[in-house]
Amino acid sequence: MKYLLAFFVFLASIHFLHAQQQEVYNIIRVQGNIFNVTQNKALAKGDKITSKDKLKFENKEAKALAISSKSGKFVISPPQKTSPQEKEIVAFLTNVILPIPKNAALSTRFVAGNSVQELASYFGTSTYGIIGNKLSVKMSKESFPMNDNQFFIYRYEYQEKAVNKRIAFTNDTLTFQKEILYKIGEAEISPDMVKKVDIYYMKDAQNKNAELAVTFMPVFINEDILKEECESLIKLYQGKKQTNSQVYQEILLYIQDLYGRVDESILKVWLKSKLNFEV
Repeated sequence: MKYLLAFFVFLASIHFLHAQQQEVYNIIRVQGNIFNVTQNKALAKGDKITSKDKLKFENKEAKALAISSKSGKFVISPPQKTSPQEKEIVAFLTNVILPIPKNAALSTRFVAGNSVQELASYFGTSTYGIIGNKLSVKMSKESFPMNDNQFFIYRYEYQEKAVNKRIAFTNDTLTFQKEILYKIGEAEISPDMVKKVDIYYMKDAQNKNAELAVTFMPVFINEDILKEECESLIKLYQGKKQTNSQVYQEILLYIQDLYGRVDESILKVWLKSKLNFEV
């Protein structure tokens, strides 16, 4: 009985390893130069690879994003601990692929034309993806009247100093503009250098009555990169005969996991405008 049990455990282990080796990863985007030694060609979006593939990275900055129908989303990047004498970074996929954790933050199902009554409900308290360099948010006039005396402040710390920026608005609509909010003096800094942002609502001109509206982490998404990623996702899932509604859900989950919560009304308009894709 003891030997029989060991035999079945052995068979199960072989089956698991075989399944892992057969798993196929679909390449969504490649950054930098990665050469697939096994297939003898440069790694490119749309490629399919397995754990048996050997990859050669041009440098430590080269990486790729991949999706497996079995296990989710992955980042492929070279090992950071390499010998200075190594001129090439070569490794099998199984040694350089890491899963991307799922983002627990849910998307904001915000309908275009509605006004925001609570910024914490809109942005959430984790990462929030802003497509491009600008975001317009229509606020509730009743909850947040805006004028010369009442307005919002965008606050963060940079090099251990507090930076306060007044958020531009027109009537009841706030405008978050990257190049304005992240400009200090004549220099424009990267939002990646800021850990978190606090948004305060100033209730009077003397700034003595300030209310913390939300604390979150904005992520400004490069539109060219996002377009490339969405093109790959649409091609991948339409090839599996999924409906546009199903494909959209995959796109939404992908964005949530990589960038954070996103306004779906903005995303749908963007997909129609940039990729002629409709749900």
